[in-house]
Amino acid sequence: MSNGIYRAVSGSLAQLRQLDVLSNNLAHVDTPGYKGDRVQFREALDQAGKRTGYVDTPESYTGLSHGPIARTDNPMDMALNGDGFFVVDTPAGERLTRAGRFVVGADGTLRTITGHPVQGTGGPIVIPQLFEGDGSVNVRADGQIFMNDQPIAKIKQVSATVDDIRKVDDQLFDVPAGVAGLPPSNAEVVQGHLEQSNVNPVLIMTQLVSVQRSFETLQEAMKTYREMDQMSQRRLR
Repeated sequence: MSNGIYRAVSGSLAQLRQLDVLSNNLAHVDTPGYKGDRVQFREALDQAGKRTGYVDTPESYTGLSHGPIARTDNPMDMALNGDGFFVVDTPAGERLTRAGRFVVGADGTLRTITGHPVQGTGGPIVIPQLFEGDGSVNVRADGQIFMNDQPIAKIKQVSATVDDIRKVDDQLFDVPAGVAGLPPSNAEVVQGHLEQSNVNPVLIMTQLVSVQRSFETLQEAMKTYREMDQMSQRRLR
């Protein structure tokens, strides 16, 4: 059998991987703080380090470019203007997020909408007696939280690069080396705003069309190689 069909198969598998990643990105175009994944293709090398023409199973990585910041006027919504992450506590340990849609729990703890406590520089942030008409909460650009003009907590922020972190779900990142080892962030906290997904839906749709066409071309190539092999086998009989 021609080696060409194996190269076409490796290319098809790579395109399917790309299709999965792009489809997942498109599904989260409206998810606050979502960071889109990208696929990095590379050519497989033999044991001598020579090019083979085969495509290695492509690896994906997360692009940390900023999404647009949208105004919500909800005082518990917070966005980060600049590089950095909020820190939240989960059953698996501390995690990072750019998704700043926070709520105040029944116990006064500031939490993500999935229930994870938001960490301050001194531990979980507690906003006392926040009921309708019971005063106002203001957050400064440095993350300092005030209630009725009295400081009550400061939001913990850390800096991290794509090499430091690993995505664990649509909005959370793990730090294998531990959050405590990350430097503080100087990003500005913007109250009443949310960072949107950094996925560009128009670009994703264009890429999906391109991937689909490439996959169809590779399928046609595989069909041609099979027909050529069948013809060769008939001639040898």
